Amino acid sequence: MKKKQVQSTVSDAVRELRVSLGESQQVFAYRIKSAIRSVARWESVRPPKGKTLALLERIARENGQPQLAKRFQDALVQELQVPEFSFTLDTRPRNDEEAFHVSLLLDILRTPAYSKTLRQEWLRLAAEPGRKRLKDIHELDRARAPFLAFTDDPKSLLVDLGKKS
Repeated sequence: MKKKQVQSTVSDAVRELRVSLGESQQVFAYRIKSAIRSVARWESVRPPKGKTLALLERIARENGQPQLAKRFQDALVQELQVPEFSFTLDTRPRNDEEAFHVSLLLDILRTPAYSKTLRQEWLRLAAEPGRKRLKDIHELDRARAPFLAFTDDPKSLLVDLGKKS
């Protein structure tokens, strides 16, 4: 997504969130402890950044606006340049042969009549790919931990600016 599009999307999201809360710019500014001019600027020409995005994401989430929360979160991820961390399993079969095998595996797992040995063999065969998948999940969790901490408490982020020369 281009920078101009992101700005427009975030600015629109600020306005949509404020309107969905039924608040004027003044009341909204008071809620987020900011100036009215800042809110007006965020809605028109310059979207918010950093901790304000995290705050808006939290307000949207807490007020039942998950789509707006996602827009604020995406803007913050882009700004902070943190790795993508949405994790989805690719569980859809890619072809008829995979669909056939998936249906057989599901029958094995769902049907108690199959012998205990067959189920145990399936679990043994699935152990290694399962360990790899769990390792991938843990690595993603480690990569996203600082970002999640920042969105929960922006003041907790420690930034090493180095020594002054």
